[in-house]
Amino acid sequence: MTARKTVGLLIDEPAGFVTTKIAGRTTFHATLTWRTPTDMPKIAPIRPLTCEEYRRIITETEDREAAHREISGEVAAFESRELSRLLEETLRTLTEFAALSDAVLEVRTVRVSHPFTVAPGVVRQVARDLCSGGHRVEVAPSWSRKMPPDAVVGVGVGEGFSVADFVLSLPAWTIVGSES
Repeated sequence: MTARKTVGLLIDEPAGFVTTKIAGRTTFHATLTWRTPTDMPKIAPIRPLTCEEYRRIITETEDREAAHREISGEVAAFESRELSRLLEETLRTLTEFAALSDAVLEVRTVRVSHPFTVAPGVVRQVARDLCSGGHRVEVAPSWSRKMPPDAVVGVGVGEGFSVADFVLSLPAWTIVGSES
């Protein structure tokens, strides 16, 4: 008997969505401090980015009286090289901004997850199984943060769980790490 393959249910993807890739993620937190509030630039040091291959999400808070600005964010990409490049570009931009504005910069980064490419045969098999059960299928990369680390493929369930119930009924698949 063939071992069952593991499927992660993605509640943040539409029902019938099948992942080809899952984006890797690195978070960062930067603190910029100036001598006085008047030394603080009024412009933001870095902007969000979104395209098909990568994303940068930014949250910024500042305390003008304390001459202090905090920037938290996440970079995500489907390829390790692109994830590293985007993080390096982000850190370089923050460092240059700090140097040019005479600020003290402290930065922390954490690799949350590595990019993951699903084996093409697995994508075909789960897509074929879903189609044979009458489900509409969309195959594409996913930005989902909810992919269980031990799953070999992610399947979107959207708001209804008929897809999840169907996958559970198939002998080739088992569901792992599903979140509600």
